[in-house]
Amino acid sequence: MDRTAAPNYVDIGGGKRGYRDRNRVAGIPGTNLTAEDRNAVQEELLAVIEAAGLIPNAALRDQVLTALRALFLPRGATTGNRTRKVFTPGNAYSSVNTLTFTAPAPGYLHIIASINLGSPGQQPTGCAHNIGVNGVEQAADNTTGPMTNHCTTLVAAGAITIVQNFATPPGSLTGFCSTSQELSFIYIPR
Repeated sequence: MDRTAAPNYVDIGGGKRGYRDRNRVAGIPGTNLTAEDRNAVQEELLAVIEAAGLIPNAALRDQVLTALRALFLPRGATTGNRTRKVFTPGNAYSSVNTLTFTAPAPGYLHIIASINLGSPGQQPTGCAHNIGVNGVEQAADNTTGPMTNHCTTLVAAGAITIVQNFATPPGSLTGFCSTSQELSFIYIPR
């Protein structure tokens, strides 16, 4: 793949050839769209899709993403993410964020749970931030204070429920404009 060499291309900076729109008023022609340019982009994207063992399908709009996951995540790996946003100016706050999925086989589950309070560099005092898997609280690392927790655990095949609990005492959120919870995981079969 290379940058366009179609008639009326322009330098888009650093000697890179690119496209420009036609300006009828000023009499400036636009860059021609050529079969070579269109086919190059199409074949580059299809090469990624086919390398992942997928069959191109015009009805699907996520095949490149699906292919990249298949190529770069370990076979059978699954990911998930859920964000919960709540407005809580100055109040005590308690919230649960939950993700569920089915593990097809025993494997490793890595969880990242974070809290964003809308005030960089500030953390409320006395907050509790816990992660649970199928009803069992996990030992989380608290590497960046109570706002972000990570944990990895071995899970059996079957239904998996990941729970993120976050709570603050009354008055501890004064000066914070909002709260959001982010819960993500990656599951890798053994």
